[in-house]
Parts: sequence; C-alpha cells; structure tokens
Amino acid sequence: RVHLLQAVAAEYRAAFNEVFKTCQGDKRSIMDQIREKTARMRSILAELQVEEEVPDPQLHDTEEADAVLQVKDSEISVEKWISPEEQKKIDDAKAKEEERLRQLRENDAGTRALNQMMGGTLKTKKDLSALEMTLDREPWMDQIPEEEMTELQLLALKEFQDKEKALADEQDKYRKLLDAELKRLRQEVTELM
Repeated sequence: RVHLLQAVAAEYRAAFNEVFKTCQGDKRSIMDQIREKTARMRSILAELQVEEEVPDPQLHDTEEADAVLQVKDSEISVEKWISPEEQKKIDDAKAKEEERLRQLRENDAGTRALNQMMGGTLKTKKDLSALEMTLDREPWMDQIPEEEMTELQLLALKEFQDKEKALADEQDKYRKLLDAELKRLRQEVTELM
C-alpha cells in the first residue's frame, strides 16, 4: 500500500512539475513581450521628448527557483570592505581610464570631422523623423521688411512659409500617430499583465 501511495505521489509531483514549467515558460514569454513593448514605448516617449518612466516587469523572488540561495547587493546593508591593495588597484584603473578618456577627447578626429561635416550627427535628412526636421530660415527674411522685398524675395518667403506650414502639419500628424501607438502599447501591456 505504501509503495502504491508513493507511486501516485510521484506521478502527481511529475504532473505538477510539468504544469509548473509550462506556466513558468508562458510567463517568461509574456514578460519578454512586455519588455519589447516597453522598449518601444520608451523610444516613442524619447521621440516625443516626454520625460516619463516606463518600468520593466521583473519576476518576484518567489518565482525564481534558486532565489532563496542568492544574495543581492541590495540585501546587504554594510559597506563592502576593500583591502588597501584592492583600493590601490581600483584607483590605478580609474586613473588610467580617466587618462584614456582625456586623450580621446583631445585627439578625436572622428568626432571633429562629424561636427564639421554633418553637424555632429550621423543622420541624413531622409533618416530624420518628422519631429526632428527643421527648416532653416534665411537671414534676409528677418532683416528686410515685407514692403521692401523684391518679387523674387516675396516668392521665396511665401514658398518658405508654405513649407513651414506643411512641415508643421506633418509633425502634428506624426505626433498624433505616435500618441495613438503609445496608447495602443499601454493597452496591450495592461492586457498582458
């Protein structure tokens, strides 16, 4: 009788472990989906230039099998003791890194060339999003009153104003599109949770 009960208990345990592994796998895949969506939400917020924190989902300690055996730095309230030799090594490494960064800043031909040739960015006009596009107003447009402008200048000013209006409309459409995508992503994350 004892052997039969132990066999039944072992079967129940094996079945439970299979169900548990399946549930844990499903939860991890859902967490990965949520992470992807929150990453896209962060990029949209950055593009809209909105400062908002989007938290990443984390598994609770009780959901990790070996979490009981691991000690996190946040659980230790005492400052870590560092021997004088270790401290010297850390200080030397820090000094070397600072010197390396200083030398890079002084003689960084790539950054200098990028600033001179492309205005400090690798993006070309076709790579810019609608929100990043700007129109450069020519200095004479602000200096000469409209009454004193020639026909050619008036035509150029009107063309610039039309382009400015079209760009503002395009930026507004793009902003609304990003807002709609952000709302959709938030809704999907809420449903997944």
